[in-house]
Formats: sequence, C-alpha cells, structure tokens
Amino acid sequence: MRKKNANKLETVEIQGLKLNVRQFSWPEHVALTDCSIGMRNFRYVNEDKIDSYLNQLGFDSRAKKSDRKLGLSGFTPSGSLGSSQSDKKIPIEHRVSKLVELLRDHEVITGQRPHYLPHHPTTEPPFVHEHCEAIPFIFPKSVFEHDLGISALKLWVSEPNKEFFVDEPFRWDGAYLLLTEVHFDNGVHRHMLSGCSALRLVFNALTNDNLLDRSGEEIFGRWDYRTITEKIMKMGGIPGSKLPIETLYAIRYMTDEQFHPDAPQDGRVHDILGYPFFISASV
Repeated sequence: MRKKNANKLETVEIQGLKLNVRQFSWPEHVALTDCSIGMRNFRYVNEDKIDSYLNQLGFDSRAKKSDRKLGLSGFTPSGSLGSSQSDKKIPIEHRVSKLVELLRDHEVITGQRPHYLPHHPTTEPPFVHEHCEAIPFIFPKSVFEHDLGISALKLWVSEPNKEFFVDEPFRWDGAYLLLTEVHFDNGVHRHMLSGCSALRLVFNALTNDNLLDRSGEEIFGRWDYRTITEKIMKMGGIPGSKLPIETLYAIRYMTDEQFHPDAPQDGRVHDILGYPFFISASV
C-alpha cells in the first residue's frame, strides 16, 4: 500500500462536483517498476486531460529524481543526497491507474455504463471505467462538411448488454456506448433532447456547428431501423475489427432514442456518447 504524503485538505470542483482532497505526491521510496499494474496496449490516450484531473485531485504526475552530489574528502565521502521534482512524468500506465483509483476513492466512478434513464451527474457517477468489446470506425476528412481541425475521426462503438433487455411497457433498458477520440466541446453532461440520439449528435458534429440540431427527419435514431453499423457506414464511417477494450470516460450525453433489432418494445434502447481519457486493447 502506498502512503500518501498528505498536507492541507482542499476542496476542488470537477464537472460541478465538489470533492475534498489532500495534496500528495508519489512517495520517493516507491520505485515506478514496483507497481502491480496490468499490461495495456493503448489505442488512445488524452494525457492533458488525465494530468489535469490528477492535478486537481492533488496528485503530482511528475517523477521524483535524486540529486546525488558526492565527493571524497580524504577517505570520507562528502556531499549530499536529496531529491527534487523532475520534468519527466510518471509513465502513463501508472497515471491512468492512479486516476481510476482517485475517482474510486471519491465515489464518482462506476464499473458499468448506465443502461437506462434517468442518469444525471448530480445523483449518478459521471465517470465510467469499463471493460467491453467495441468496433472502431474511421471517418476520413472527406466526410467532414466543416473543418474539425483533424485529419480523421475515430468512433468506438460497443453494443448493449442484451441481459438488460426487458419486455415491459416504457422500459427501454440497454445502451450502446459511443466513444469519440475528439471531444467536440467542454464535455459537460447535458440532458437529452427528444429526437436527437447520441449517434445523431456525432453526425451533427461532422456536418454542422450545432451538436444538438434536430432539424429535418429524426435520422440515425430509434425510427431508423437499420443496424447501428449500417447507420455509421451511411454516415461515412469505415469499420474495423471488434476488440476487447478497457476505457475510462466521462458521460457527455445519453438518450433513449436508439434502435436495436433484438430489443423488445419496438427495438427502442439507449445510446451514450462518452469522452474517453484512454482506450486500450487487452494484452
């Protein structure tokens, strides 16, 4: 167990949540290679976002370095041994694990995506650390109808867990997960708008500046009875192979405006847009 170098108790605010944290840093006596962390094959990492959250939670992501200034005075060593902060950061795999640990300590994270509404960050954890299977889709720049400042967009899509499907009136349990490697805005969780699924929000990001545009027909949502792969390919996405992944993400938007061919109640299910901190494939 690592010991925290605790100092003053402080209150920080993250996505509207006020958390009491203590400032602490990586203990000098713990070697980075001593940490027991599973192997990760990172497919996407938002290091700036990870470091920002770690700093707000009182953790310094820079490594300690030793200052060794030793000489010989006769037969007696002279000089000093000390430590100072290095500009070199702790390896990303350790920072990722530390962030998950801190969010868990403050009870603002869950290990499973929500599968029904209402979900609101004031009453439900806004962060999810999940293991699932997902298909990556690539949208080339030729698909964009306005400049997003990137050469391509990658969207990861995970199917709903069918165990949550319930054949009861007004129960549309089960949720697709959509993870975009570009964060379209500041990431604050918003209530759903009728007629704008999470997938429609991604389409809006590709085609105009209004993420919650609901003009025209309700496309790419629950009244569109194609599979989600067919819808995304119609939008210009190119599918890759399904992979088992691990991810940490913040919920940006959630609706009950999506369709799944195997779901009861006219196939109506939920979809979630998440902004990931990282996505890694299993090793």
